[in-house]
Amino acid sequence: MRPSDLAPATAPALPLVTPDFPAQQLQSLCPIRTLPALPIPRERVLDTNGAGDVFHGAYVYSYLSNPGKSWHDHFDFARAASTYKIQRLGNEAGLPTLSDIEAVRQEFGVRV
Repeated sequence: MRPSDLAPATAPALPLVTPDFPAQQLQSLCPIRTLPALPIPRERVLDTNGAGDVFHGAYVYSYLSNPGKSWHDHFDFARAASTYKIQRLGNEAGLPTLSDIEAVRQEFGVRV
């Protein structure tokens, strides 16, 4: 099996950022947008271990649950999920429910 067998021939080619293709050129092809972290007070941050895993799992969940929403909406959801996680000690205690994520979104005024 070849790598080309794994993806359809119509899949879009994405440029790689290499010394021959710097990030500045990538920005000219597609706009780069940022989404800052939610403004949680430092004293409320208890444990950042697993926050990235929660973030990634949450945006995949958001996309699979609501594929018609924008990526910005999915990242807003994931940002709230990881904000919940960093306020809890331990990985299992930091796994948010949908109501936990909604509470964080309400607290920080994240649009729904």
